[in-house]
Order: sequence, then structure tokens, then C-alpha cells
Amino acid sequence: MPHFIPDIIILFGAGLSLLTSLGQLTLRERRTENYNLVFLFLVLGLCLLQIYFVTSGLYLERPGSVFLFLTYAYLLGPILFIAYYYVIFPVRGFPVRKTLLFIPSMAAFIVDLYYFFQPKNVQIQILNGIFPGREGLLTPFVKSVIAGSSVQAIAYLTFLLILLFREKSRHDHGTIMNVDICYSVFSMAAHAVLVSGAVFSSLTLITLGGVMSSLLLICAYVVGFRFPEFLHLFFIRAVRKGGKSPISGIETDEVMERLMKLINDEKIYSEEDITLQDLADELSLTIHQTSRLINEQFNMNFNNFINKFRVDEAGRILVDDSSRSIISIAHEVGFSSKSAFYSAFSRFTGVTPTVFRKEKTAKARV
Repeated sequence: MPHFIPDIIILFGAGLSLLTSLGQLTLRERRTENYNLVFLFLVLGLCLLQIYFVTSGLYLERPGSVFLFLTYAYLLGPILFIAYYYVIFPVRGFPVRKTLLFIPSMAAFIVDLYYFFQPKNVQIQILNGIFPGREGLLTPFVKSVIAGSSVQAIAYLTFLLILLFREKSRHDHGTIMNVDICYSVFSMAAHAVLVSGAVFSSLTLITLGGVMSSLLLICAYVVGFRFPEFLHLFFIRAVRKGGKSPISGIETDEVMERLMKLINDEKIYSEEDITLQDLADELSLTIHQTSRLINEQFNMNFNNFINKFRVDEAGRILVDDSSRSIISIAHEVGFSSKSAFYSAFSRFTGVTPTVFRKEKTAKARV
């Protein structure tokens, strides 16, 4: 790969990150999550700019350009933790005590201040001990501090993964949970690669870490169009009240009436590619409110909820129109394949569509 391509990717990622940070400030209704994203994308954008200065060698001409590098490295762990936390737990609020996560970054800031007030020649000497690998008096100390940021980030994101897997076993969040888990793992890997580059004085690893971080950001932006709930604040404005249930602030009876109208009159379940987001939009709710509403009112997740009505409708058609082929009925009620239809039908009725039709037809003749 030509050497300028990684630089272009890193610069593009930096620009996109800074623009995204600015975009969060343009939202009319900003919440805690929005401000965290402003902070996240600002720090990530500035960090990527610093990585570009290092990989391009410009840091030797302007050693001040990497001021706050340690602070940014220590900030990324906790603010990534908070960002991913809010994707799955937006209605719970973020525990105040978890602001203690930022204590290490405050200590790193003190080290950065020491660097800032050094003469230019001393700054270059310190940087040369890290990036080209020329050991200096402060090199072991600086590298150990840098390595600590990776340990911190891995610890925070590992704890987050534990929370996510625990939540996954309790509630259905659909594909978004898997996306969130994957991004947590890849973010951890990108941070580790970047820090490893600084610790082992490898410009290759630093460049790779910068490219990985940029690609994660670019992909997150693209993923946001497929799964708007991922970093959901780009697209969704929800009412949140402390730690209450996400449906505590809505008129449940009114929403249920609209929901059943969509099911019984409009047969929204027959749309083959219907998603939780589609249903949430129809009800003017967030996906989290819609998911919790279905869980509490029907004791099932979204997929089972939709398939249950599909199966009920299919059962009616199987009996009323005995000449219809099973596959045509499956497609009419919203199933994309015969195998998916048979699997869902058997799960809800205990028999296959063929057996169901034969049994119901036989009873009708008696």
C-alpha cells in the first residue's frame, strides 16, 4: 500500500470525527449522551490529527502538535465506554460514580503539562525517545504511562462487554447488541495496536492503529444508516426520565391501540423486511420503548411478536383456502423463505403447516 494512502484515511477519519462532533452541537434537543458524543468525536478527531503528525514526521518540526497525546489516550477508554453504554442503556442514565473513570486522564494531563512547558529541544528529545526509538532518560517513564492507557481502555471495555453479554441474556435488543459488542472489541483492538506502536517505537503499528480507528469511525457512520440505534443519538430523540422504564412516560393504552390497528387492520407484519425501527417509527417511539412495550405487553421479543401474528394469519388462510400452496401463503404473511415459515409455524403451533391444514380440514368435515 502506498505510504500516502494511510495518511489520507487517517486525515479523512480526523475530519469526519471533528465534523460529527460539531454536528452533535447542532441538535435542538441535546442530552447527556449528545455531549458525551461531542467529547468523544472531538478527542478522537484531535488524536487522529496527532497520529498523522507522527506518521508524516511533522511532529519534529512542531513538537507542540502532540501536546495532550497522553490525555487523549487516557480519555478514549472511558468515553468509548460511556458511548457504547448509552447505545444499550440510554434510559438508565449514567451512574455519577462512574465519573471516577476519568481520574487517570487527569493524571495524564499533568504529565502533558510538564511536556508542554519544556523547551522545544527537550520536547523533541522526549519524542525521539518514543517514535524513532532512541532511548532517553524519560523514555521508560513515558512509555509506561502510554502503556497504562491501553491497560485502562481494555479494562473498561472488558467490563462493558460483561455488561453487554449480561444484558443480552436478559433482554432482546436484536442485531444492534451484536453490532455494539463487535465495535467494543474492535475499538479495544485499535487502541491496543496504537499504544503498542508508541511503546515499541513502531511507526507501522501507530499507522495501523490510526487506520483502524479511522475505519471504525467511517464504518460506524455507515452502520448508523442500517442500524440507526447504533450511536442512536444521530437520529433518535427520546424522552428519558432518570432510571424509569422507557415506557413510563407514554400513554400505553393509546399506543397499544395504534399498535393493534397496525397489526389487525394494516397487517404490518406481512412486510417481509419489517424491522423494530420501522415499527417504532409508526408508533412515534424509540426502538427501546417499542422493544420494552412488546416485552411487557406480550412477553416476547420483536421477532417472535411479528412471527406470532404471521403464523396466526397463515393458519387462518391454510384452513379458509385449502387450495392455496403453502409457499404462497408463507410469502403473503411476510416470510422470506419456506424454511423460515416452517420453523416459526412449528414453534408456535407444534405441528407443520401441512399437518395443521390436514387436522383442521378433517375437524371441519366432522
